[in-house]
Amino acid sequence: MSTDAWLEDDRPEGAYDRVLIRWMLAYARPQARALAGCVALLLVLAGLQLAQPWVIKQAIDAVIRPAEGTAMAAGASRIAAPLWPYVAAYAGLATAAAGVMYLQTYWLRMTGQRIIMRVREDVFAHLQTLSLSFFDRNPTGRTVTRVTNDVEALNEMYTSVLVNLFRDVFFMTGAVLVLLRLDWRLATLSFAILPVVVVMAIVFRTRSRAAWRSMRVLLARINAKLAEQFGGMRVVQLYGRQAADAAAFAA
Repeated sequence: MSTDAWLEDDRPEGAYDRVLIRWMLAYARPQARALAGCVALLLVLAGLQLAQPWVIKQAIDAVIRPAEGTAMAAGASRIAAPLWPYVAAYAGLATAAAGVMYLQTYWLRMTGQRIIMRVREDVFAHLQTLSLSFFDRNPTGRTVTRVTNDVEALNEMYTSVLVNLFRDVFFMTGAVLVLLRLDWRLATLSFAILPVVVVMAIVFRTRSRAAWRSMRVLLARINAKLAEQFGGMRVVQLYGRQAADAAAFAA
């Protein structure tokens, strides 16, 4: 066993912790209305983004395709005038999508910060109730890592992971419906790669989860070691342990 075994972090077990999910949902419940508003904006955003390629299709079918076979100069003169409404429509949709995305991002960030503020307050209050033996068993650096880095990871989950999940689900659902409506044969052909994408996503999720957990453990150990060194720097220098401790830290 390592001489620094007391610095080791407890590795979480299980790929899906239902208790943790319920705990996270409990903190999000007071902000349910704000989160519902963010989801509604995501629906609007998905609709605006899906409408943009539809405008391009209409422009190709109504303006560009009829001009095929004409001379380049004649074709340019025929296309320029009737194409402007489609250009304006596309620009309007893109501008509206950018505005909705800004509003949704701002709203979601504010909501996430309210949730995380409550989490930080509860975590800090809980630390005040722990016994002295807890702080004897757990290094200060590791505890600080839990209070800061892990809470920040929760913030990313509330403000980035969830929004990307809902946005991708809405967008993919709409894209599938549009593809089937336009050409079900071509849509079926494009769906042939879905099994490969699903397998790659599962493999990536498994490996990234393991890598993130390893990084989390190493970061906690580094912070714990640094806190121990800084707290006992007088003793380290008194016994001339600088080189030995530096080598142990590098290892």
